[in-house]
Amino acid sequence: MINKSIQSLLFVIGLLITPSLLADVIKSENDTREYRVITLDNSLQALLISDLESDRGAASMNIQVGSNANPKDREGLAHFLEHMLFLGTEKYPEADSYPKFIDGNGGSHNAFTAYENTNYFFDVKADVLPEALDRFSQFFIAPLFTPDYADRERNAVHSEFESKRLEDGRRIYVANKLAMNPEHNWTQFAVGNLETLRNDPKDPIESDLIDFFDRYYSANLMTLAVSAPMPLDEIEALVVNKFSAIKNSNATPFQDGVPLYTAKQLGKQLDVKTLKELNQLQLTFAIDPRKSQWRTKPLYFIANQLGYEGSGSLLSYLKDQGWAESLGAYVGMDQPEQATFDINLALTPKGMAEYQTVISSVFSAIELIRQQGLKPELYLEQQKLAEIDFRFQQGGEPIHQVMRLSQMLAEYPEEELLRAPYLFERFEADRINHYLNQLIPENLLIGRYSNSLETDSIEPRYQIEYQIKDITDEQKALWGSAGLIDELSIKPLNPYVATNFELLPAQVSDSEIPELIIENSLISSWYLQDNQFKQPRGGINLAILSPNPINSAKASVSNKLLTAMLNEQLNEPLYDAALAGLGAELYSHMRGLSVKVSGYSDKLDTLMETVVDALNSPLNDVALFDRLKRATKEELSNSLKDKPYNRTFAALYQELLPGWSVEDQLSALEKLTLNDVLVQRDSLLNEGELRLLTHGNLTKEQANSLTKKVINAFTSMESVKVARLSAKTVPEGDLFTQVAVKHTDSALLLYLQSDDDSSRADAEVILLNEILSTPFYTQLRTEQQLGYIVFSNYLPIADRPGIALVVQSPTANSEELQTAYKQFIAEWRQQLPSKLEAEIEDFKASVRARIASPSKRLSEETARLWREIDRDNSQFDSKEKLLKAVNQVNSEDLIKRIDQLLNHKLWITTVSS
Repeated sequence: MINKSIQSLLFVIGLLITPSLLADVIKSENDTREYRVITLDNSLQALLISDLESDRGAASMNIQVGSNANPKDREGLAHFLEHMLFLGTEKYPEADSYPKFIDGNGGSHNAFTAYENTNYFFDVKADVLPEALDRFSQFFIAPLFTPDYADRERNAVHSEFESKRLEDGRRIYVANKLAMNPEHNWTQFAVGNLETLRNDPKDPIESDLIDFFDRYYSANLMTLAVSAPMPLDEIEALVVNKFSAIKNSNATPFQDGVPLYTAKQLGKQLDVKTLKELNQLQLTFAIDPRKSQWRTKPLYFIANQLGYEGSGSLLSYLKDQGWAESLGAYVGMDQPEQATFDINLALTPKGMAEYQTVISSVFSAIELIRQQGLKPELYLEQQKLAEIDFRFQQGGEPIHQVMRLSQMLAEYPEEELLRAPYLFERFEADRINHYLNQLIPENLLIGRYSNSLETDSIEPRYQIEYQIKDITDEQKALWGSAGLIDELSIKPLNPYVATNFELLPAQVSDSEIPELIIENSLISSWYLQDNQFKQPRGGINLAILSPNPINSAKASVSNKLLTAMLNEQLNEPLYDAALAGLGAELYSHMRGLSVKVSGYSDKLDTLMETVVDALNSPLNDVALFDRLKRATKEELSNSLKDKPYNRTFAALYQELLPGWSVEDQLSALEKLTLNDVLVQRDSLLNEGELRLLTHGNLTKEQANSLTKKVINAFTSMESVKVARLSAKTVPEGDLFTQVAVKHTDSALLLYLQSDDDSSRADAEVILLNEILSTPFYTQLRTEQQLGYIVFSNYLPIADRPGIALVVQSPTANSEELQTAYKQFIAEWRQQLPSKLEAEIEDFKASVRARIASPSKRLSEETARLWREIDRDNSQFDSKEKLLKAVNQVNSEDLIKRIDQLLNHKLWITTVSS
């Protein structure tokens, strides 16, 4: 039913929107949502999504301006403006008003500043969407830009800069700008810091901020997407009412007008010294812009062939030579004047030493596509796979959908808004050849990223060591004439493309939970046909549980190497399956190994059988073992250089769960042999228990048949009951532990652990975190500006409830952070009784909304059922128990629980090494 406030607005819609833009949006035949695109009188374009099956309301506003428009003397201004819009509006002036409302209504919110756009988004319980939209729209109508907060928020931006200053990913991104056309604004510093966002009487930032907002935050540069479980007319009425007041200054989008690279910047090699142990090679080709080719996607066709990982592929060849670990090919930057096509390779040390030969192999692969790869049948296969994916799109969180579609609304015709990413309209060999002919040495910039490179310059802001030098004419000539390599071949047609999409007849059953179809001392096998999502998909999970999978550091790293070797052997034969929408995952964990396969149900059981058979396949490739051992050592060593707050979480899990330190694992890895891995496999497969779940568009007969095949694959396994993981108990009082970090920031994690794992305790801890999280963020980040990374999370460990409070700070040390935590907790605890008296029902409603939110796609429901099996919960009713417990919790319970939590505190501090 349309409520009266919305109904009263409907009569004015015709006056406030442009009716000529009400074209039909092409959607999948299985998409039950309804769509409408409107344009308001102020030229704001909006996509309306009626999703009557959802319990969430969501919205995203996309502004067609980003860091590209930063003034030369105010780098980071667009990003700073994004921060400031959250800190109060004329209608809602409190700095924490917006996050408090969103978080308090079971929602989430965020924003990001990209090069060409800035995007703001949120979701909430559906019943409060009108008020949420009112608060959200005020960002763009009447933000306050309070001078005091403007000055303080500069510190938050600076903290964000500092938090990523020692990240190799960010440093490589920044270093790449040094090799670009300096006239292009992409080369600017996009984040901002206290220097670029200086604020003093002679140069106040407030006026620059307001000027930027007034110039670019114009309705004609805005595209909005709103999703709600309401009829389209009601959503339209809300959008018209809330967003028509945004001013339209007929702003002109910013244009660079110059290419990303000129001939002067191409034919160069950029060497960047990294902090972590890396050996990366990136080949960047300057090419013509891509956006106008969205209907035919010629570059996707090229990327699909160069990035192929099956037999005869470029990656397969490079791995056989011992040169590479992985390869990716994709469109990089895509600007109106120019785009780039990037080929990124993770090399071995041997591959880095032979990088020129690796590059020659890449040019050989490109030449092979020119000569033999322009096959219409390969394009038609891509077209078919895309059509299948569009037809059977899975649901998702509305917040993700609106964020994506608000951006796409600015790029594509409204009728093609949903179909555009899936559209392969026709095969155009000439257009593909056009781009292939631009993948030449003269258009190339080489990027090498490693901690062992020689450099001759230092970038001042991030202190990045680098060097830029010319590629010799002789080398260009050699690469330009690279011949074919016998081991390389054009990818074949995909044998895994699904052909049967018929849904099973709906199952008539009194129970909607999995059925235990086979149970004995070795295996428990569960089955559930899906009647909810009505998709030709399925998910099959197998857990191989062992009584002592990580009883030593040697066993722990052996598990890592075992799964790495098995996955590597499966990669080639199963890569086609992944392209066809079938995923296979084999991974180790604290209780053994697990296998998950998911995707279109047509060939899913066969895929699972292939993976299970591979568990016993021969592992005798010493060269492969050596390569993966080196990669594992690199991964472990690099984890010691993670962000400080990530290091505190690693220390938390090490403190409370069974396991081994990174240092212990590195020591064990040094002496590890291939035989050790084989012994570990025998240990895992010869003793333990099995658990199997078959879920989705699969028959009970298939589930029974698969169960028998799994049993036959484990005939040598002696059945042993494997205990569940349990967390260590944090003792009463304050327990302190310290972790070394290679970073200038400090971090502090405070973990508050419950003394029991009942549903009641779980509900109480979740509610307390709901009450705690917003004021913790507001006080320590917004008010005190201790850092950019500030949050409180509900964090159960081995099903024991707990709360983690985290800050990473560039300005405060661990002792100062502890003082801030203690002061906040004391004040918050003192105010808690009165807050509960006034708002406990609101908090309970918010928590209920989060818990009750249903799975949005089959894979999410499979994961939920699998967690229940892992918990030994044969009733599959954890959610229902938790909701019941939330309803029963009262203020007295929460007071008792917080006092118990505050009496079991684990403090994890950092010390710079």
